[in-house]
Amino acid sequence: MFTSMPFLRNINYRLLLSQFSITSTLLSSPLLYSYNNISGLSSALKPVFCDSGTLFQNSSVTNTFLRPFSLNMAWYCSANSNEGLVNNLKTAKIITSKRVEEAMKATDRKNYVSYSPYRDSPQQLGYGATISAPHMHAHALQNLEPFLQPSMKVLDIGCGSGYLTTCLAEMVGPEGKVVGIEHIKELVNMSKKNIQKDRPDLLESQRIILIHGDGREGYPEEAPYDCMYIIH
Repeated sequence: MFTSMPFLRNINYRLLLSQFSITSTLLSSPLLYSYNNISGLSSALKPVFCDSGTLFQNSSVTNTFLRPFSLNMAWYCSANSNEGLVNNLKTAKIITSKRVEEAMKATDRKNYVSYSPYRDSPQQLGYGATISAPHMHAHALQNLEPFLQPSMKVLDIGCGSGYLTTCLAEMVGPEGKVVGIEHIKELVNMSKKNIQKDRPDLLESQRIILIHGDGREGYPEEAPYDCMYIIH
C-alpha cells in the first residue's frame, strides 16, 4: 500500500494519472487525480479504499475521482494493422475522442513493439519491463484528453518503449513538450531508437526529451508540468 509519493516533492503538478494494483482480489483500475496548484505533496497523502482500487486524498486535492473502466470489449480489439486496432478500440467505445483517435493512428505501434504490435494485450520489452495493452493506453489518453491541450507540458514517468510518450506529444502539439523519464538505461536507448524510427522530428525539435533517471524524484529542471502520467 502506498502512503507517500516522494517524486511529487517540490514539483507543481495539476494532474496525475496512475494505475495501481491493489490486491489480487481487486481490479487494477486506472485512477485519475485532478489537482489544483499542488506542490510539495508527500506524506500527507492518505489511501481511501473503494471496491475497485484505492484513492489518495489530501486536504489540498480537489476533484479527486475514479473512472471505472469496462474490460468487456478490451481483449477483442486486436487487428492486423495500426489503423484497424484503433478503429476496433473506437468501435468498442474505449476511444471516444477524435484527438485520441488521431494521436494513436499517427503513432504506429509496430515501431515500438517487435512482436504482435497490434494485439490488444501487454507485450514484453525486455529488461523485466512490459508495454501496456493498447486498450490501457487508449483509456489513459481518454482520461487525460481534457488536460492535454496545445502548448502544455507533460511528465511521463516510466516511459518504457516511448509509445505513449509519442502519443502524448501528438496531443499537446508543436508548442507542447513531453519529458519521458525511465530508470532502465537500456529502455531509454530503446525508446530513442523507436521514436527515431517513427517520429524523428519530435526528438530533433525537443518536443520529446528522454531522461535516464529515478522517476520518484521527478524532473525539476523542466517543472512545472501541466500533467503527469505514471504506471506503477
